[in-house]
Amino acid sequence: MHAVKVTIVADELPFPPVHGGRLDVWRQLIVVAEAGVDIQFICWYHPKAESARLEEVTREVKRVVADLIVIPLKRGMSARWLTLARLRRYPFYVAMRIMTKSEWMSVSQRVRQFAPSLILLESIYGGELAKGIAHRLRLPLAVRTQNVEHKYIPRQARLADHWRTRLRLYLTALHLKRFEFALLRQSRHFFDISMEDLQYWRDSGLTHGTWLPPFAMAQSVSVNADGAEYDLVFLGNLYTPSNVEAVVWLVADVFPRIRKVRPTTTLLVAGRAPTSAVRRACDSSENVILESDPADAMQFYARGRVLVNPALHGSGISMKSLEMLQVLRPIVSTPQGLQGLPADVQNLFRIARNGQDFADAVIGCLRAPAIDRRERARVLEKYFGQSAKSEFVNSLRRLASDTHVGCPPSAV
Repeated sequence: MHAVKVTIVADELPFPPVHGGRLDVWRQLIVVAEAGVDIQFICWYHPKAESARLEEVTREVKRVVADLIVIPLKRGMSARWLTLARLRRYPFYVAMRIMTKSEWMSVSQRVRQFAPSLILLESIYGGELAKGIAHRLRLPLAVRTQNVEHKYIPRQARLADHWRTRLRLYLTALHLKRFEFALLRQSRHFFDISMEDLQYWRDSGLTHGTWLPPFAMAQSVSVNADGAEYDLVFLGNLYTPSNVEAVVWLVADVFPRIRKVRPTTTLLVAGRAPTSAVRRACDSSENVILESDPADAMQFYARGRVLVNPALHGSGISMKSLEMLQVLRPIVSTPQGLQGLPADVQNLFRIARNGQDFADAVIGCLRAPAIDRRERARVLEKYFGQSAKSEFVNSLRRLASDTHVGCPPSAV
C-alpha cells in the first residue's frame, strides 16, 4: 500500500508552538506524521521577526514533515502597494500572502512533484494558494477552521489599543465574510475546532463540516502543587487584543479583590510579546510578576497552585483551557474561556461570571485545591485523546482517496 501524501498550507510557521493556533497545527502535524502520512508543509514567515531563528525552526519542522516550503512575507514599498491594490478584493491577511504568477507557478510545481492526494488548509489566510493548487492539480481541498474569522477579527479590532493594530485588523475584516464563506463552500470538507462555531456554519447552510477538537498531550503534568512558586498563573499570548483585555481585567479588577482576603497572594502573568498595556498593568500591581516568552508552557503552568483563564470574549476554542486541564491543578475560568467545549469538559472548571465571583472561586480553590484526577483523565481521553486523533487521520485518508473532486462536499 502506498503512503498517503497530504500537502498542508498554513499562514505561519507551526514551531515553536507559542500560541494556540500554532499549537493546534503542530500537534496535528505530529499526529498525522506518526500515523504514516507523508506531509508537505507550506507556510509563510516574517523575515524581520523570524529570520534569526529560521534555520533552527525549520530544522525542527523537518523532523516531522517530508517536504517544507517556507515563503517570506514581502516587505518594502512595492510589496505594500501590491497588497493595497489587492484590498479591493481580498482581506489584508489574505492579500499579503498572494504571490506573483512566477512565484505561484514555482510552488505549484513543487507540489506537483510531491504528488499529494489532498490539500489541507490550516486557517483561511493561505486560502488563495491552497484552493489554487487544489484546482490546478484537481485535488480535494479540506479546511481546518479555528474561528469564525469574520466575527472574530472585527471584535479584535474594536478591542485593540494601538491604532496600527486596529487598522490592520479592520483591513483584514474587508471582504472577510464573503471570502470565508466562498472558501468553505469550495472545500470538500472542513474541520471546526469549536462545537458552537460548527453549529453556526450549519445554520448558515454549510453542512459538510465536522467537529475536530485540539489534541491533548500523551501525559498530564503532575508536579506537586505544594512546591509551586506562585498562587495564580495566567499563560497566553500577551498581544492579541482580547488577551490584553483579559489580563488587564484580571490584574486591575479581580486580583485586588483576592488580596483583600489573602494579602500575600501572588500572580504570575506570562506569555509572548506583552504590550505596553499589559506591562503597565503588571508593573503597577503589587505581587504581580510578568515573564515574557516562556519556553515550556506545561512546566510553566505547574509553577502555580491555581490556573486562571479570565477571557472576556470567546471564539473558537481557548487552547489555554485545554492545556490547563493537562496540569493537575484547579482551574477558574469565565464562561467565555470555555466557549465551544462540551458540557462535561466545562464541568471540570470553576466558572465565574464577574470579578467578585472570579475572586471568590480563586480563594476557594486556594483553600481546597483537590481535583478529581480520574474524571479529568477520562474526559481528556474521551474528547482529545486517541479516538479523536484516529478519526482525524481516517478522515484525511478518506478524503485523499476521493477521486470525485467535482462532486458536492463530502460528509466524511
